[in-house]
Amino acid sequence: MSSTLECASVVFANLPKYLSQDLDKIQRRALAIIFPLIHYVNELTRAGILTFQERRTTACTKFVQRVSSEYPLHPLIH
Repeated sequence: MSSTLECASVVFANLPKYLSQDLDKIQRRALAIIFPLIHYVNELTRAGILTFQERRTTACTKFVQRVSSEYPLHPLIH
């Protein structure tokens, strides 16, 4: 499951903790609507998704690994 919030996750990968928590709260609320009466961790498992923080970390890691040496920002990233 990919959301609109994740489209530019690499850009806002280094969010302050409070903003990252706000994004996770949005996901938590949505899952509470979809899976009422189920604990958040169980909701994540049942939906087959990770927290926003976990998905942002994965997306950023993949982005950095894919940046080729010809890319102008390569020296700044590696």
